[in-house]
Amino acid sequence: FIPYQRDRYGNFVASTTVGIPLESNPGKLNAGEWAAYKAKRPKVKREIASNKCFSKQFSLNPKP
Repeated sequence: FIPYQRDRYGNFVASTTVGIPLESNPGKLNAGEWAAYKAKRPKVKREIASNKCFSKQFSLNPKP
């Protein structure tokens, strides 16, 4: 996972270049933000799975 933040021009850029595994626990300073990311993750997964166009594009058995 790579967190993003807005830069001074309003663009989203990576706040760090080092990826963080979602299985690891954060430090005290980032605990609140980390909990929000983990709570949002199942909802986003369901939205991606329910998207028919996305699932057809990346199906396991593509039809020629």
